[in-house]
Parts: sequence; C-alpha cells; structure tokens
Amino acid sequence: MKGGGATSNGVDIGGRLTAFDFLYCDLTLFYLQTDNDFDRYRIEQRPLETFYRNAGSSERYGAEIYATANLLDNLNLQVAYTYSHFKYTDPEALDGNWLPNSPEHQLSFDIAYKPIKKLTIGLGADINSKWYIFSDNPNLTQDGFQLINARVAYDLNIFGTNCQISVFGKNLSDQKWMAFTEPDPDGNSYQPGPGREFFGQINIKF
Repeated sequence: MKGGGATSNGVDIGGRLTAFDFLYCDLTLFYLQTDNDFDRYRIEQRPLETFYRNAGSSERYGAEIYATANLLDNLNLQVAYTYSHFKYTDPEALDGNWLPNSPEHQLSFDIAYKPIKKLTIGLGADINSKWYIFSDNPNLTQDGFQLINARVAYDLNIFGTNCQISVFGKNLSDQKWMAFTEPDPDGNSYQPGPGREFFGQINIKF
C-alpha cells in the first residue's frame, strides 16, 4: 500500500423554498477539488489482491435536491435526486476517468396515499445509474439498478394506546443488484444487495 495525505478544498451553496403551504424544496450545489486523491489498483503478478495509492488530483461537483409536495389532502410525494460528476484531472493516464463507486445519477421517490384517515399506502423506488469499479479501467463498470418498494400502514387504538401496524416490501421485482463494489484484500469486489424482502412492524405511541 502506497499513500500519503490527500488534501481537499471545496465549497457548497444551497437554498430552501416553501410555496403555497404545500411544496417544500431543498437544493444544494457543491464543488470539491482534491490533490493526492486515493485510488485502488491491481497488478498482473497478484491479480486477486487490491493495492491503494495516491493517484493524483480529482474534481467533484454536483447537486442534491429534495422536494416534498402535498398534492392533495391525502396524497404526498417526496423526491430526492443527486447528480455526481467525480473525475480525476491528473495524471494524464487517469485524466477524465471516473472515480470508483460514484454513480452519476441517484434518484429515490416515495408517494403516499391515504384512502381513509387511518390507512396509508405507499409506493417508492431507489434508482442508481452505472458506476466504475477501477479508475484505470473505464471499460469495467457495474450496472445500475431500480428497486421498487411498497408499504401499507394502519393506525389504530388499543386500550387507549395509539398504535400503527405496517408491512413493508423491498425490491419487489427481486432484482439482482450490487450494493457496493469495493475490492478488499482477498479479491472480492462485489457485495450483492438483498433480493425481495418483507418486514412487519408495530409502533406504539405513548
């Protein structure tokens, strides 16, 4: 492992907007420049081991936005989106290559509907674009994913105590996806995410 100190300088600016008592929006823009940024690599003589080094300079900029809107008295929409432009700027061998584990686009949304006062039905999704695994191999990428989630919750009163019973379903399409692709010393570069999952929950409010 080769390495030293990486130094970063950056700035971010943001703002918030509330409109007509039903819309809230939060926007942040950011920029970060790093010298002696970290990188990971492998060599032909030891192909199952991962090494780390200070590769050169990088530039990161992007935007994060979160918005929630009460479209109707019984309908709420929430959206979160992140744009990330993370690339090396030198040395020449890496100039323009993407930093590993940095999907350019990340989006999540959730819509909640209350057909009756005590019942909430929710539907949402988590979406990531593809990302790169090694900075020196722009042809080696990990596919993005789209995970569909849903939930049902019901409020009730038991012996004078407010409760909520809920059921959650995650990755309903049972998509195969990678949660992370950080190589470790034994060569395992891929950390698969869970398949279809279901959860039950009871909340008691005192």
